[in-house]
Amino acid sequence: MLFAISDLHLSFSGEKPMRVFGDKWNDHAAKLASNWKKTVGPSDVVVIAGDISWAKRLEEAAADLEFIEKLPGIKICMPGNHDYWWSSTSKVSERFRGITFLRYSHYGYGDYALCAARGWMCPGDSHYVPNTDDRIYNRELLRLEATLDAAKKAGYKKMILAAHFPPAGESFKHAGFFDVILRYPVEKIIFGHLHGVEARRGAGFTYKRVECVLVSCDHLNFTPLKIL
Repeated sequence: MLFAISDLHLSFSGEKPMRVFGDKWNDHAAKLASNWKKTVGPSDVVVIAGDISWAKRLEEAAADLEFIEKLPGIKICMPGNHDYWWSSTSKVSERFRGITFLRYSHYGYGDYALCAARGWMCPGDSHYVPNTDDRIYNRELLRLEATLDAAKKAGYKKMILAAHFPPAGESFKHAGFFDVILRYPVEKIIFGHLHGVEARRGAGFTYKRVECVLVSCDHLNFTPLKIL
């Protein structure tokens, strides 16, 4: 089976305990490990859609990644906006061989290509700063298209996109990312980044033919969600 979850926000180095964000986050790593082990089998695949660790450097993230390595299943990680420790995909892949690290690339899951592209805030979002964010937004559009195009050229006719940011911004309606996505056979988008009130608003929506599923771990009660 295929599962997904995001926004683990691990901090075994002690940098940023998540309990400051509410009681729900108390001892959240232990809750996650317990629920994961009850849910995921050794041959299942789990996509972790970004914001994995608060660490700034790879050495500081080591304990967090070792924690993930020890969990059951085949783990596929992609970066979020807080994963500053992920400076080199080849470097983290060499160090932590029990995890597959995807960044603007794809992974074959049966007939599906699991495509990983981070995304970004969308124009019109409350925190979007024109000129500053325009460059990042436009770059992410190009990277998304290159990622999906590579999967298409590899022969895949069915795709699932893992994008850390919601693909339609705060409006949950049309955004430039969908101009790209709808040119490819993407059936589902799994995304994270949202918490609290924003998570309740964006918990699940469908744009035209594409189902969009929020997998932030606090929204899922720290339990990986079955996607397929």
